[in-house]
Amino acid sequence: MESRLPISEYPKAWKEYNRRWFAAWISFIALIPYAIFDVIAMKWMLKHVSWIKDLAGPKALFWILIIPGAVVFMILLHKFLAWHCPRCGFDFFSTKSRFLGRPNSCFTCGLRRNAVSADEIE
Repeated sequence: MESRLPISEYPKAWKEYNRRWFAAWISFIALIPYAIFDVIAMKWMLKHVSWIKDLAGPKALFWILIIPGAVVFMILLHKFLAWHCPRCGFDFFSTKSRFLGRPNSCFTCGLRRNAVSADEIE
């Protein structure tokens, strides 16, 4: 099979893959303390900022504050899942392996994850 990238470029491609995976996981894990901060900030604002009560109720305020963190996570997750195999150029993920799990090989051509030498590729 003809490779989309030369084998010498595979380490750089896998580094980008691992960077995207790490960023997506960190943004997902960061949603937990972000949500806790959101609740604390919401309670403080409802108690100390009088016009907030008129503008939005507590539930609406929670969602207004949590949406930016969720959007960041969704963007990073999409970038991770949209990563293309360095050998075949197609999506590395199948439709069954979505979210933050990492398949062991390319769904299309079978290239093993993190393969960087000719021995690992064939």
